[in-house]
Amino acid sequence: MSFLMDLSKRQTSVTQLFSEDLLQSISTHLHLDKAVIMCFDQNNTFLSWTDQKGVKRAGEDHPYVAFAQNDVVENVVYYTSKRENLTYFNTLPKLYHSTDIINPVDYEDSAYVRFIEEQFDAHYSVTMAFGIYGYIQIVLFKGKEDGDFTREEMLELENLYVAIAGTYVNFKRHEQARIISGLKDRVISSEEKDYFITDGFQHVLMVSPGARERLDHMFGFTTREDSDMREQQMWIPMILKNDRAADISDEGEERSVGKQTFRIYGHEQKYDHGIVEDYFLITLLGEEDGGKNQGADKTNSVGKGALSLLTPSEMRVAQLLGEGYTYKQIAGELTLSYHTVKKHVENIYAKLEISSRYQLYELMK
Repeated sequence: MSFLMDLSKRQTSVTQLFSEDLLQSISTHLHLDKAVIMCFDQNNTFLSWTDQKGVKRAGEDHPYVAFAQNDVVENVVYYTSKRENLTYFNTLPKLYHSTDIINPVDYEDSAYVRFIEEQFDAHYSVTMAFGIYGYIQIVLFKGKEDGDFTREEMLELENLYVAIAGTYVNFKRHEQARIISGLKDRVISSEEKDYFITDGFQHVLMVSPGARERLDHMFGFTTREDSDMREQQMWIPMILKNDRAADISDEGEERSVGKQTFRIYGHEQKYDHGIVEDYFLITLLGEEDGGKNQGADKTNSVGKGALSLLTPSEMRVAQLLGEGYTYKQIAGELTLSYHTVKKHVENIYAKLEISSRYQLYELMK
């Protein structure tokens, strides 16, 4: 309870949740003294580790840099987190026990064990993964003389994960609300009414009613089915390409997709441990009909014959999409996963050379 109370104070009062102060709190209240916070970028490049002495950023003299490619535990954490699309808002325990990952026959002589023995005087570890693709990890250690983590201890660590993850969710909501508020000030000053705000990981955090309708026509984006807005939107890279917030000028930059022009503004959120998160305010300029004219022109040029390019599964998805079904409704109707439906839609748009639900509707009609 004392640890939870400490977390509760932190979630809205600190600028960085994952710090040496968090490790000190874990040590003080839960007596878990051997721990380190590992941070990576979205491509799994090592940025820093943090112990109770502070942050040590990546560099040629950092002991982890040379070992990183041999860290089988961290690689499993990253690829599993990416496959599961782990986000800031996950609160389900994501624990990775080193003795579950490394073959028992090889464990004692593994490069991983040699490294943690040398750096942390430890023999066993459990890694907790937080954030986008698990790019923040708390690694807890035990020495060989203390034995491996028991089942009871793993259950306790699951509770610890839930407590920290819940605090992180509230921290991110508070932080993102502040960032969104700052970005919205630019809309007010520019008098641009249709806009949406996204992070650098293709999550739409806010969308105006006018933009919602126009984006639905263009890309099949229906926030009505994703009220928590935690699904990645695969059309966002068409607008942002590989932009970083730091590359966007203060005046914003214009980008066109088809006949629709967007103006992009950026915000860069930096942390002491090296992680940089990008946020973008994107406004929709002109093309007030939501791309309908563009859709009609494109449909006429493609023609009905293009539908023969679709597989039977893609054709069924296209039919339901043309009838106004949402992605989730299609998934339920065809007994598919939500992500499979999204992949089918991507393939359909690519094969038909279209970019909106409206264009598909015209073609199906």
